[in-house]
Amino acid sequence: HLFGKFVHLDGSPRRMQLDRSGLIRGRVIADPEGAFLQSGRFGYLVERPHERYERPAGDKYAEMVGYVTGLRLTPGVSGLLDAICERVNCKHVPNA
Repeated sequence: HLFGKFVHLDGSPRRMQLDRSGLIRGRVIADPEGAFLQSGRFGYLVERPHERYERPAGDKYAEMVGYVTGLRLTPGVSGLLDAICERVNCKHVPNA
């Protein structure tokens, strides 16, 4: 859901930046605060001045697009999902 705030389902860019409240607001699938913090830790959010957060460039952005458009997993996305999920041995990661 968080990646979808930056990427449309067809892979086109949605927006470049959001503020913190925009990132944690909306549909709740997992802990929004945890997803926000872990996304930054894994390099999928880049902090900017005034509590704004930007999508990354390069490979990380390509991973976001791949996950949004086709649920393609990379080690980074898989690690992020594992870090967010609170269930032991959860099957939340598609195609794993």
